[in-house]
Amino acid sequence: MKAIIKYQAKDNCEFINEKDCIEYEQRIDRVDAIMARLPKPPENDGCNFANGHGYIQHDKETLKSVWNDLLDEFKTKIEHKWLDESKDMIADASWVARLVGDYDIKPYWKAWNRMSNIERTTCREFGQPFYATHPDKAELVEIVAAK
Repeated sequence: MKAIIKYQAKDNCEFINEKDCIEYEQRIDRVDAIMARLPKPPENDGCNFANGHGYIQHDKETLKSVWNDLLDEFKTKIEHKWLDESKDMIADASWVARLVGDYDIKPYWKAWNRMSNIERTTCREFGQPFYATHPDKAELVEIVAAK
């Protein structure tokens, strides 16, 4: 029998190498710090927000800053021209979603999934990407989210 030591990050991802786990947790902390600049979406609302009830209105400059800072963070692990081409919310979020999904970096995916819920011209965040691309299908009631 051979004993195997594993390290578990705060989001339950497992690593065989302690250094990799530490670096991964630092990545989580950097992404969390970036995302903390946005108000939190509703929690424990019985899935109302996710099912199209309301939106969060974001400040355009704050949102653009968060978007760009996430792309810069992603470039520390992912090398692709789409990251630069997506700066300033010019490109559709699906470009980056494809990259982040392919690289399977959990904190990146979690953060970018939220960015995919935002309609870029109005800076309204919905509970899922469908409503960001079809805002006419959502209840257009502004939800004041907690910071």
